[in-house]
Amino acid sequence: MIYFTEKYIEFFGNLTLNNNKEWFDQHRDEYEQQVREPFKRFATDLLEGMKKIDKDIDVDGTKTILRINKDVRFSKDKSPYRTNLASTFGITKTDKFIWPGYFIGIGVEEGVQVLGGMYMPDTAMKNRIQQNMANNPEEFMKIANDANFKKHWGEVNGDRNKRVPKGWEEALEKNPYILNKTWTYGKSYPVDLALSDDLLPTILDHYKAAVRFQNYFKDFCSVSS
Repeated sequence: MIYFTEKYIEFFGNLTLNNNKEWFDQHRDEYEQQVREPFKRFATDLLEGMKKIDKDIDVDGTKTILRINKDVRFSKDKSPYRTNLASTFGITKTDKFIWPGYFIGIGVEEGVQVLGGMYMPDTAMKNRIQQNMANNPEEFMKIANDANFKKHWGEVNGDRNKRVPKGWEEALEKNPYILNKTWTYGKSYPVDLALSDDLLPTILDHYKAAVRFQNYFKDFCSVSS
């Protein structure tokens, strides 16, 4: 199924050049009809497909869509609107930072972004993950080096701690990701993919290759109350 048309791309191209409230208000109907409504249909089908891949997911697609309005309180860039629409979720929308999550964004500058993994766990959870990797470095490396994972995602990403705890040197030789503070993966495509019926199958195909990765991190997580 094709979800988006050139109108979607044109809107974000124009928004990039006119990122202000006055312009957006004048084109709000265009946003609703050509951008938000198609993305809602896409997100609905996306989540239905993802629930077949990750059985723990329990959230409706339309509930995963990020607001187009940006939070500019702590940003140097004070432009009020995002230049893409995105769907982000873990198991439910509210626990995306507790469980390994997923992010799919579609815009002109960013193209089609397909991301996932364990992003910004709290300190206690990060320490548990790192300690487990140090105790059993080969377990995660079997996942990171899996041929199908590497074919679809390449390398594991994430910022790393600079200090090496005493006694971890040998484990680090076997697993360089022990010192990561986040463990993520990602793939980007030109925005033209969004105009084809390959969009959803491509995304789902990638996430099928990340099941073992996601499940590894679920073992360290619990649903927040």
